[in-house]
Amino acid sequence: MRVLVTSAGSPLGRAAAEAIGAADHKLRLTHPTHIGADADFVQSQLGHGIATNQLVDDIDVVLHIPNPGTNPTPADWIDAGTRRTYNLFLAAAEAGVQRIIYIST
Repeated sequence: MRVLVTSAGSPLGRAAAEAIGAADHKLRLTHPTHIGADADFVQSQLGHGIATNQLVDDIDVVLHIPNPGTNPTPADWIDAGTRRTYNLFLAAAEAGVQRIIYIST
């Protein structure tokens, strides 16, 4: 399967990517800032536009972990959990992604 892992630079994202990659799936990783990664990596803020659409191109499963960034304010958490998540899910639906796993509190 082709799997997109968001917030791949976070501890949870790294652990998920390692576990999924160990199962021989093709990974695409994304994070708001650049991270060193052996897999296909795309830096993304999950905005509304072509970059997010291209992020989910040819993906079977999205594992989404909202990321509000460094030293987040309450508004940053709301933005990560709502607007950015909406942008990602809309792009995934339009691209025909069949499965989305959303990890949140």
